Amino acid sequence: ADLAAPGTPQRASPGTPPRRTLRNLDKNFSDPKEPDSKRPRRDSSARPELSDPKQPDLKRQQQRAAAAEADAAKEVEFCAELDRYGVSKASRGSLLPLLRQWGPARTAQILGLWTFLGDGVSRTPASSCTQVWGPAGSGKTAIVSSFLKGMGIRHLWLDCACFVSLGELQARLAEELRRLVVAASTAAKVATPKELQQRVPPGRQLRALDRLEAVMRPSLGHLASMALAPGSGGSPTASRVTVVLDHAQELPRISAGALEALLSLPEVLQCGSQLSLVFVSRLPLSNLGVLHAREPPSVAFAPYSAAETEALLFAVLSRSAEAEAPG
Repeated sequence: ADLAAPGTPQRASPGTPPRRTLRNLDKNFSDPKEPDSKRPRRDSSARPELSDPKQPDLKRQQQRAAAAEADAAKEVEFCAELDRYGVSKASRGSLLPLLRQWGPARTAQILGLWTFLGDGVSRTPASSCTQVWGPAGSGKTAIVSSFLKGMGIRHLWLDCACFVSLGELQARLAEELRRLVVAASTAAKVATPKELQQRVPPGRQLRALDRLEAVMRPSLGHLASMALAPGSGGSPTASRVTVVLDHAQELPRISAGALEALLSLPEVLQCGSQLSLVFVSRLPLSNLGVLHAREPPSVAFAPYSAAETEALLFAVLSRSAEAEAPG
């Protein structure tokens, strides 16, 4: 083959791929952007007109006026219900804030709790045992807790779902009662007896009634002596304790006779007259195996309707906004 002269480009042999073009590494500036005719251009010089904060907001004033009228109508309704139940003036000061908080949807339930549990001062409980039942989310636990705290009723709380045996539950009941009495004695600046300074050992079981009686007697006895002491006021409810058994539908799982045993505590214990039991459950106790003749009086909670849920949420959010508002 003939050789090409020097300086002349050589021809590529057949089948050789074409030579790649090298990229230019010089700086390339993009062309100036042209305005998009489809998108409206915003004038930066034009500013939205701001309303004067000093001028009253008419819409907000109308909402406040409507809320005030609704609150006045509810207040009249609450007072009519209190008159119908025969609530004394001493109890109205504690009941009205609860009625305003939970609204007309739970007025009957709050007054039912007042009927059976008393007011913590002059009105004693109408029954030694009370059941509060209703579906989940109906406000049973929250309203019972709010009622007991608002009325100043001495109480202790037990969650039945946390126990595996009746002996464990009764041991926890005795220990919580001891702590409650020690705290009341400390608040009243009264010397605590030596037998109340020793706690119930963890894991201890109190199955027999005589052992439960022996452990609870010092606590209830000291509470009764404090109520009779000079300067205590002599209130008939000062020596009473309300025991709330939450999730009581779990008691049949703990023991077949757990419900009957707990219902009989105020009757079989010597100091049982100082106890009031409240069973908070999703079902009536008669559906859990309690005979109708033994079933205590009940406060039933129906589920919230859509309108009641909306009114309750509006009231809660309104109170939260008023609390966070400056001044």
